[in-house]
Amino acid sequence: MGRRRGGPGVEGRHRGAADDTAGVLDGLSGGLAGMGDALSNAARSYRAADEDAADSVADSAREI
Repeated sequence: MGRRRGGPGVEGRHRGAADDTAGVLDGLSGGLAGMGDALSNAARSYRAADEDAADSVADSAREI
């Protein structure tokens, strides 16, 4: 009987690299989620600042 293709030899050579890659991808997804949260918070802050500035300009225009 011949050795089957893709057998234990192939797995043994690639298992460590595959596990490392899976770990990197797991960490990447968490990092991207955190980055998305940070960008959303920044956008909310900018939007609030813009609205406050627009209100301030409108209030100043009424006083003239």
